[in-house]
Amino acid sequence: MPDSGKSLELLVKVVEDILLPKGFTVSVREKIFNDEGIQIAELDVIVSGKLGSTQVDWLIECRDRPSEGSSPISWIEQLVGRRDRLGLNKVTAVSTTGFSPESIKYAGESGIELRSVDEISEDVIRDWFKVANIHATINQGELQGASIFVTPDAGNETLERIREFLQSIDSNKPILVHSGTGDQLSMIDAWKGFMNQNPHIFDDIVPEGDAKPVKALVNYTNPDSRYILRFEKTEFHIEKIHFEGSLSIQVLNVPISQVTEYSMLDESEPIAQSIHFEIDIGDKTLDLALHKVTGESGNYIFASSVPIEKSTENPVSRYPCPSAR
Repeated sequence: MPDSGKSLELLVKVVEDILLPKGFTVSVREKIFNDEGIQIAELDVIVSGKLGSTQVDWLIECRDRPSEGSSPISWIEQLVGRRDRLGLNKVTAVSTTGFSPESIKYAGESGIELRSVDEISEDVIRDWFKVANIHATINQGELQGASIFVTPDAGNETLERIREFLQSIDSNKPILVHSGTGDQLSMIDAWKGFMNQNPHIFDDIVPEGDAKPVKALVNYTNPDSRYILRFEKTEFHIEKIHFEGSLSIQVLNVPISQVTEYSMLDESEPIAQSIHFEIDIGDKTLDLALHKVTGESGNYIFASSVPIEKSTENPVSRYPCPSAR
């Protein structure tokens, strides 16, 4: 898989979301705590819902460790223990590197379902995806300057110290706090948040053409959804930010990076086939995947995306944006 862990868990989640009946929920990386509030486990994918009058809890654990070879019997033993300790109805193990003979035997004896995700040839998916690449249109914005307007409760001397501080720091430094979420953010984050909330500013940009200068005064009127500047142990609410920058649109021709098949270990028909594209966006890389899932009602094709671990941030979309006008 293009990204250890996250892509595999996302694949399992989106497939089960499609195939499960209404009333079931699928959650990822759910933390389990004991009666004393101490975390005792983190579940990769947990499926929960009512089947008739019975509560069903199904755990799907994922393993993507190419350097360690086939999944060992010790992993299956751990899953058996987790099932018994947490009172789970069903446990499935999903591996990108297969299973050792001992683990396959023990899983069969212990009632652990085995599934695999394997890389396959592009020729296998040509019946439903006939192109070798896609075009990705990337909206880009370069921040060239920003002016912050804080609530009018700071004296002139304090404002001058704030001005000197802002002029001395890098625009990627997390100096802001989102009043609603508590997230620490930078001026670049605030700029990306503005672009996210105002996609129309790219409407007249010519793809692969010259960059367009832009100036925008953004008002943050909701005290429960605005930015806060913490300076000298004091919080200053930001009323406005005046952004100056430039906008452009880049068009990328992106080839297929990998094709995978998700299937039961002892069945020939796949549960899903996935086509992956690695899209470079600035200093980040996004894994965009198209999935074909076969269910009782026919075939479903849908898309998902996850940042690849050379970067920990989700391009643009992760930044919480205050209410702005």
